[in-house]
Amino acid sequence: MKSSLSSVVASGRNADDARRTFARLQNGWRGGVLVVRLDDDRLTWPEKELIRQIGEKLYGERHGRD
Repeated sequence: MKSSLSSVVASGRNADDARRTFARLQNGWRGGVLVVRLDDDRLTWPEKELIRQIGEKLYGERHGRD
């Protein structure tokens, strides 16, 4: 399955491209990308559950580390 982040993962690009990509990702939510750990203590159970359900809807069931 292709990840939606595959376009920002370095794949033979030079250092300048990597720096520009990292700077774009640092804008986080304002840049349209949200990265959330399901075990983040700042989130309530309903918030974690909502994020889990959205992730499963978009990318399928999680495999690996919980």
